[in-house]
Amino acid sequence: MPHSTHSLLYRWFNEVWNNSDQNSIDALMADQAIFHNLTGGSNLIGPENFKVFYNQFRKDFPHFQVTVGQVDEEGDIQSAICMVEATDGLTGIKIEFSDTAKIRIEDGKITEAWNHFDDFCYQMRENEKARPHDSF
Repeated sequence: MPHSTHSLLYRWFNEVWNNSDQNSIDALMADQAIFHNLTGGSNLIGPENFKVFYNQFRKDFPHFQVTVGQVDEEGDIQSAICMVEATDGLTGIKIEFSDTAKIRIEDGKITEAWNHFDDFCYQMRENEKARPHDSF
């Protein structure tokens, strides 16, 4: 098992999300990677589609910090429970939620990813009244 800070899953959250490094999306994600459960049950395929989601999410939540727990590895799969703190860019409301993340790796890149967000959808519904309907 790799040390958490050297795992691809840790690098993904640290570089892409915590450091807002969009170039790391191309470096860490395979061309046909599939990301499950990010947009209400729809799948995102490939870095360009992921970047559309990513840029809107970063606009909606400009202050975003992920703390990655111990990364577990079995074969080509890595998983971790993460704690997320974010601030809604329009309302200033701070939210916290957990994310169970799992990735499949091939040739050193993410080829498939799954996320399960605890309380995130509930908190988003609570904030919906203050958010214009054209946002995320």
